[in-house]
Amino acid sequence: MELKISKRGLVRITSFIIAIILVLSLMAFGFSKDAQSNQRTLDYHYMKSVDDLTSHIQNINSGLTKVMYAKTPAMLSVLSSQLWREAGLAKESLSTLPVEYLDLKNTNKYLSQVGDYCVSLSKDFSRGKQITKEQRDTLKKLNDYSDTMLSEVVAVSDGIQTGSISFAKVKGNIDNELNKTPKAPEVAEGFLEFEEGFTAYPTLIYDGPFSDHILQKEPERLKGEKNVSRAEAKEKAAKVSQIDVTKINDSNDEDSKMASYRFNSDGVDISITKKGGLLSYMIKSRGVAEQKISVEDALKKSREFLDTLKVGKLQSTYYEISNNVITINYAYTQDNVLVYTDLIKISVAMDNGEITGFDARGYITNNHHRDLIAPQMTETYGKFSVSEELKIEKAQLCIIPSGGLNEVLCYEFKCKSADGKDVLVYVNANTGAEEQILILLISENGQLTI
Repeated sequence: MELKISKRGLVRITSFIIAIILVLSLMAFGFSKDAQSNQRTLDYHYMKSVDDLTSHIQNINSGLTKVMYAKTPAMLSVLSSQLWREAGLAKESLSTLPVEYLDLKNTNKYLSQVGDYCVSLSKDFSRGKQITKEQRDTLKKLNDYSDTMLSEVVAVSDGIQTGSISFAKVKGNIDNELNKTPKAPEVAEGFLEFEEGFTAYPTLIYDGPFSDHILQKEPERLKGEKNVSRAEAKEKAAKVSQIDVTKINDSNDEDSKMASYRFNSDGVDISITKKGGLLSYMIKSRGVAEQKISVEDALKKSREFLDTLKVGKLQSTYYEISNNVITINYAYTQDNVLVYTDLIKISVAMDNGEITGFDARGYITNNHHRDLIAPQMTETYGKFSVSEELKIEKAQLCIIPSGGLNEVLCYEFKCKSADGKDVLVYVNANTGAEEQILILLISENGQLTI
């Protein structure tokens, strides 16, 4: 029997089939969008883990370099605790990655050994033993291995961010590259872990030594200063920003220990302290397409701006160039002693010399006249606390912050290592203890410390 379908029925069937196809297509599209969204979320999670891993390995790399230059038990103990902590954080970052694809067994083993080995050296050192040549050679090998690891992890991070590689293609990339180098030195196992909750870890500083001191006390610079009105503060904001006062708008006040009036204009944010009417910070948000002025010209512009503020005697220390903007650190000086706690940061656009950033919060918090007492130890004796691995090129008295809110008078020794690294060693001018070691990075983009 032949089945006949009317024209109307054919139209209905066709419409029904089209509807089904449309619904299935929409469902497939929805599933695809959900899958893409989930994949983006997962990729972001992985990217953050890789970024964290990169940061921790950078800290391990610089920490191992500092350990090689440490001479006193106290300094070696601090550096070792830092390495132990950073290695643990690096392993934690690794644990959040799809290690079944990355196959980072050797990397995990290496990270487990780095911290423990340095802790063991610290224990031996505290018992009166000195680091042997063999141990220094081992540290050098560990440091070389961290150089390789860092370069490979950075390569993976860059590849993920640019989309040139995915986690599915990363299998064995880091580990295989690391295995091309000589085998990592065997390090004895079984060292006791540092006690839980150990907190005396130094903080790495990237934009100048001791520039981000704790801002938790009553601002020294504002003590005894008189209150200024909002109108007076607005006039000051207009003057420092070189914007007509009629274009300066009120913003939310800052009700902190450094209470301030806040103002804004087109792309500009300004904060003026309620006591004393001092410029606390200023940010001008704009792109700088190219460099037209030199570093020397930018330094001159920043110095001229400081002179208008009458903030006292300041000395430029380190600077960084990023996106055609140079940020310069200025430290207060008193009686030829450099006071790193009293720090001002100034950013200058290198297209026209405009001041695009200013931060004096560290300076306002700490600046006051100190009753400086002559150091109990001479510079000559202070040099004995510097490692024989370093050649001292210059020395200067300075004040640095301690781990808390106190200050320490130190000799700053600018040194050169055998392999050409610039190293800063801070020796307590009264006790001879090594207070801090920083590595000075000098390039065409500035002078930074880690």
